[in-house]
Amino acid sequence: MKVISKNLKVYSLIMLSIIYLLVFSVSCGTSEEPNGSTTKEPATPEEASCQQAVDGYLKAALAQNVDAAFKYLSPGAYTTQEIADSLAEARQFYDGYDNVETTNFKIDESKDPKEAEYRGTVWYEGGFKGWIFADMVEKDGTWLIYSYSIDVEQSKKENYQN
Repeated sequence: MKVISKNLKVYSLIMLSIIYLLVFSVSCGTSEEPNGSTTKEPATPEEASCQQAVDGYLKAALAQNVDAAFKYLSPGAYTTQEIADSLAEARQFYDGYDNVETTNFKIDESKDPKEAEYRGTVWYEGGFKGWIFADMVEKDGTWLIYSYSIDVEQSKKENYQN
């Protein structure tokens, strides 16, 4: 009976340690958002800056604020009229915007100015999601969007049309 009791104590300690490690490793670096997305801390200051630029642009687009959206874009990439037209015509990509989560980030420091590819999942109210692909360029220490493409899942498109 003593051997079983001793083995049970050892087994219990091992299980508690495993549970603690699982809970700790899952909770570190990510947090659960109300829409079901998880956010993680950007790996580098450059990634954080690019994510902030994409988030700022999407928030400005949601507000239909062309001037605010324009400040996140690289000079010469788009005209203000192109941005105004895009924001007016593509409301389904901005309406209900909640947040963006980086899924892939690659920086090319061999170029001058530095360039980066930013890929992210875009979360919307109602749990809808989309994707953004942005080519970024660093100008005077600030990361700006040079070109981008955005899409949303089919259910958001269908919901938007109704």
